[in-house]
Amino acid sequence: MTGNRRLPLGMVVCALGILCACAQTAPPRSGYFGPTLPLSDVVAQINANNSKIPTLWARQDFEATIVDVKANKSHFVNGYGTLLYSSPDRLRLVGRKEVTDLFDMGTDGTNFWLRLVPDTDTFWWGSLSDARKMGSGDIPIRPDLILEVLGIRPIDSGLLDEPAPVMRFSNSADVYMVVWQSRVGDHWDAVKEIWYDRATLHPRRVVLFEPDGRVAINAVLSNFVLVKTEGASQEQWPYVATKYDLSFPESGSTMTLQLSDVSLTHGGFPKAVSYRMPDAASLAASGVKVIHLNESNAN
Repeated sequence: MTGNRRLPLGMVVCALGILCACAQTAPPRSGYFGPTLPLSDVVAQINANNSKIPTLWARQDFEATIVDVKANKSHFVNGYGTLLYSSPDRLRLVGRKEVTDLFDMGTDGTNFWLRLVPDTDTFWWGSLSDARKMGSGDIPIRPDLILEVLGIRPIDSGLLDEPAPVMRFSNSADVYMVVWQSRVGDHWDAVKEIWYDRATLHPRRVVLFEPDGRVAINAVLSNFVLVKTEGASQEQWPYVATKYDLSFPESGSTMTLQLSDVSLTHGGFPKAVSYRMPDAASLAASGVKVIHLNESNAN
């Protein structure tokens, strides 16, 4: 006849420890692990917003450190001005302080330009079609890059057309990360990368690349607001970022733009004349230093 057997205390403690270990829940994961959208849906929703912004007018306050690498000069400027945009490729950004003009930059669909007034009045200009052949250090701030950074141009819905977009999702940052790439010779080059917030599809970060893969501009976008649209309910108004933190690693220039009073139009502006590039020959005749970037890069 066998009596009741008791397990040694040490074995009981060990068994309990094993059971407790098995019953422990996995530590919570940080980030987002829910459902996500395919690239085609991401593009369609972004375009649904951006197609409602054919034009834009805004007041802007700015701070900038503008570095002219070739002249070995750096200028800190701050002040106020206006920003104008017309889809798809026209931009005008002017800055002044009190009664002093500080800079004028823009694109007219064919050319881009930058006039920097402090110290040595200098005017850079070049062709948009040749912009990627130019190093970002050749000009303190490239207006064509700022045009891209605004993040309000519709995305080409031909997802296999170059530059072709490739998307991945970051669980930790909770963003869709889209990289556009183009075939160059025997390989593919990254052209730009944009991070879109998963919940809102707001563009959070924009990085544009040089042909050699170096960063031409790094931008952080924030403070999104709705833009009032006549004849549409508020639920249909588009959104835009109102704060842009920009850095140009090749030149060392930085700029922060804070937009206010954002609207599609203001007093009839923008209009075609808003994007008229200053005449380079007239500026040169008045004593302004003129640099034609296409010619300087050809030499």
